[in-house]
Amino acid sequence: MSSAIPAPPPSPTSPPQQPPKRKQKQPRQPQPHPAKIPPADAQRLLLTTPPKMPPPTRLLVASIGNPAPYLNTLHSAGHTVLRGLTIPLSTPPS
Repeated sequence: MSSAIPAPPPSPTSPPQQPPKRKQKQPRQPQPHPAKIPPADAQRLLLTTPPKMPPPTRLLVASIGNPAPYLNTLHSAGHTVLRGLTIPLSTPPS
């Protein structure tokens, strides 16, 4: 038993419908790699001053410290951050 609804018969006044015609695709022209084409004014672009680093920001890192079951939770995030910064902060800037 089919549960599909039958299509209505074509109207005697309407012409039979044809599927729409597809346009033929033009073959693609190879595009040059964008990284290999410098901008038109790239030759004229000169940096008069080197870029500067923003001023350092002071941060306070704190942690209350927690017993072993809570050692690696967000409550001890300060301890985790300080452990990660120990070596980078002890190295003098180059």
